Order: sequence, then C-alpha cells, then structure tokens
Amino acid sequence: MRMLISGLTLWFSIGVASAADPVIDYIHVFQDSIKVYDNYCSGIVTVDVQDIDSDSLLLSIQISSDNGTSWMVPLETDFFIRASPGTHEIPFRVPGQYGDNCRIKIAVYDSLPSNNTLRFIPAGGHAFLMGSDEGRPDERPRHTVAFSHDFWMDTVEINEDRFKRFKPDYVLQYLNIFHYTLKRPVDNCYWHWAIRYCNWRSEREGLEPCYTGMPEDTGEYNDYFQVKCNPLKSGYRLPTEAEWEYACRAGTMTDYFWGNDSSAAAINKYCWNYYNSKDTIHGPAELLPNRFGLYDMVGGMLELCNDWYDTSYYSHSPVIDPQGPAEYKFGKPKDPFRVTRGGHLQSYPEALRSSSRIGNFSSALHPHTFRCVRTILP
Repeated sequence: MRMLISGLTLWFSIGVASAADPVIDYIHVFQDSIKVYDNYCSGIVTVDVQDIDSDSLLLSIQISSDNGTSWMVPLETDFFIRASPGTHEIPFRVPGQYGDNCRIKIAVYDSLPSNNTLRFIPAGGHAFLMGSDEGRPDERPRHTVAFSHDFWMDTVEINEDRFKRFKPDYVLQYLNIFHYTLKRPVDNCYWHWAIRYCNWRSEREGLEPCYTGMPEDTGEYNDYFQVKCNPLKSGYRLPTEAEWEYACRAGTMTDYFWGNDSSAAAINKYCWNYYNSKDTIHGPAELLPNRFGLYDMVGGMLELCNDWYDTSYYSHSPVIDPQGPAEYKFGKPKDPFRVTRGGHLQSYPEALRSSSRIGNFSSALHPHTFRCVRTILP
C-alpha cells in the first residue's frame, strides 16, 4: 500500500513470527492519519491480529526509511505493545521527517521464548531512543541506538544460592542493616566478581568465555582494569548499558516501563522501593514483570553493567551496538566508575526511571547485583 501526504510516503508490510504463531490478517494506515510536523511525523496504523488461544499478545513495531533494507528509525511512542486478538488502532510517532521509501513492519509474538533462567530479547534490527532530554545531565542527549543482534537475558537477578556455587565463601553484606527473604539476590557484588561468575558459568555450560585478560583471583578490583569483553563469543557477560536500558524499557518510551505514573500505587506493583520495601531485600519475581517478562529490572538492587561510566558518553555514542567508553574517565585512578542501573530498595521514583544512570566506584560495597546476557550469534 502506498500513500502520500505532505511529502511523506509510507509503505506498509506485515511481519509474522512463524506459521504456528498468531497471525496478522490485516494492516492499514488511513491516509488522513499521517501528519508531518517540523520535528516529527505521526500516524495511526490499524492492525487485525488473530490467535487461536485468545491470550495476550506482544506486537513489535519497526520503521524503515530505506525501503526495508534496515530498520533504523526509532519510535517516540511505544514500539512493543501488549494487545488481545482483534482489531487495534495504534498511534505512532517518529522523530524527524521522512519521504519516499519508508516502511512500517509489525510482528506478533504469543510469548517470548524462555528456558529455566533466560528470556529471549528481540533486539536485532530494532532502534530505540536511549536516555532522556528531561532527565539528569548524564541522561542527555536522547539518542538513537540500534542492535545487530538479539540476546538472551536472565529473567531474574543472580541469587545467593546460584552465586555460592561459584564462590562458596560469599556472605551477605547487609545482615545488620536489612531484612532478607528467601532466594534473595546477591548483594554488594563487586564488578570483578560478576565477570568472573560469567566466565565460570560459560565454562560450566561448554560455552566460550567472553572475558579475556583475567588476572589471578587476588581479590583486588584494580587488577581487572585491562580485562576485555568480546560480545561475539557464545558465553555469558554483563549487559552493556544500552542492552540493559532496551531490555528494561521492553518497547516503552515512557518514563517507567509501566508508563508515566510515578505514584506509589503504580510503582509498588513492579518494584521494591522506598514506599514498599520496608528495608527488606526480597526474592525474585514477587512483583509484576515488564513486557518482556523480566522481573525486578528496577528497584530492589542496583544492577551492574559492563560499561565504564562517563557522563558525556551519550553525546558521541555510536548508533549500532554501543559498548560504552573505551577507557574510564570518572572516579579515582585506581578505583574508576562503572555503570549501575535500576535503582534499589530505598530509591525514590526519580531513580527508578528507565533512563536513570548511576556511576559507582569499582570497589564500592553498595546494593549491587547483576544478571547475565548472551549474544545470539548468526
């Protein structure tokens, strides 16, 4: 279907996950719904989805400006939508103006694949707007990020029992400060403990470790400055900051992954925070997940990312597969900052937004935990 309004031409196509999955019977954009403004374009796509199970579905929306060769145009509106079978009108908005050779593609998922610990994250080919121009200075500017790969991510944070198989001498750090429930996540985890765990887990599963240049396990965090991570290996690693925010947002472009509601009533459904934690470190999956089925992405414990922390990195971050700064710039020479994300059990709403960033010393004993990812290779 081809339609032209105010110099904007859009082509529309249908994407279907597989023959066994729910199917899109119909997709249409009414010509008079397309509007072109100085800084953005908007429209409404009508889609009809059929599913034998009649359960909740996940719709993925992608936009291309080069006739479908690549899907690099980010949406300013949600780009994964939860919907029931039937006909839906979905408003969309993209930054900038586009002319001929634009396409929009919609794919439908019954559910994202998972195994006992990992969830499939459909990122390859997707572009999104990372950061926030309304947030703190280190969240600016909002910028386009796209991925060349899908990845697996742990559905929940690494808990104490799993971590003790790797490090039997690990002990909880906050026994005199916080209460704990069962299956609690690792707390006060050093960055170098987390990456050693990733390599250990990879080797146990017969995968190629991502981290190289590992020193002997002296316990000194400053022995790990020269460690390198190869995300194209088959093994486990920490998520990049971009992967973490993409997975946390789960296709939303709102302040929080559940919307823009910052009230305690809304926040308490999804995360442990200042209003509801009662100074307790809770176990996994006690509250609601995001649209990708990931639990505890915000609140509870800060999550470690692979990147060095740099307040100005967003101003020069590459678009495709950003890996973070090449070297550290903040912190002390022997104790540089790494990125942590997601806020913690004593956080107020501001720190629980999807774009919120915190840099912290490599040696910091704070409520740090982590979850692993694996690149899905071609």
